[in-house]
Amino acid sequence: MTTNSILFNDYIKEYLKAKEEVFSESTNRTYRSLFNNHIRPFFKDTCIDSLNRRQLQHFIDTLKTSINMAIAFLKTILKELYIDELLDRDFASMLKRPPKVPLVLKRKQALTQEQIKDFFTALQGTKREYLIRLMFATGIRIGEALALQWSDFLWSTKGITISITKTFDEHSKLIHSPKTTFSNRKVYLTEPYTMELLRNLTIKDDSEFIAHSLKDTHQPITRATIKEALKNASRKANLPFIVTPHHARVNYASYSLAKGISEKNLQEQLGHSNTILIHTVYGKPIGDRLNQLMEHCSLYD
Repeated sequence: MTTNSILFNDYIKEYLKAKEEVFSESTNRTYRSLFNNHIRPFFKDTCIDSLNRRQLQHFIDTLKTSINMAIAFLKTILKELYIDELLDRDFASMLKRPPKVPLVLKRKQALTQEQIKDFFTALQGTKREYLIRLMFATGIRIGEALALQWSDFLWSTKGITISITKTFDEHSKLIHSPKTTFSNRKVYLTEPYTMELLRNLTIKDDSEFIAHSLKDTHQPITRATIKEALKNASRKANLPFIVTPHHARVNYASYSLAKGISEKNLQEQLGHSNTILIHTVYGKPIGDRLNQLMEHCSLYD
């Protein structure tokens, strides 16, 4: 077997192994996840010498998640193969990014008050209601929510102070430190209904994690479990889109800004290094602008 007849997946596996000490821990996790979830299933038994531009472009065009990172990683691998003369063509420079999905299809905007009411009504009484409500009431990330343990909660008469010091990596099944130092923070929960749900849960739950796996109480539940609960509630509420974990974060930021919470306080609650993302990603319009302006036609009424 010639050198370039080795499996493309085997080459990437060796590449990742060789770079373990070079890349950071978070970068290694990301690249392994991309390889295991996207690249390896697609290319399967493809050999390096049978790679072609059309096949590589088709892989890029079929990506649904982690698109930018996957493309960058794939191009890095292809560039290495070309430099080492294992490929006779520079495929990395030939690949194009897929066209962007129209913003109207993404639906990563805040829910209207009516949609929130319908969604929470549909969610009421379900097994994961407390965790989803917690995400909406605090803006924490899904990985942070899954990693929460009861020891992270400090109860007081004003509310609950939650220590965010870790996140759950579903692929490695490991709890690890957040990606940045700004993600280590204190988060405050003051929403009465969610607090009551958590208080009732502490009475009957003696597990380590606030949302533990049924198979292993020493492991949190998976993202898929939460996504399924969100999907079921979205359909039951007849929403025109499926609510995702990211909607909870967008919703929290948007409504907090609308209520006048300072950008600095919101930045710290969300675990950002600055307020830029508050404007560009998380602070989204709520409902229909025309109707809101009609309802509040004068600032001085």
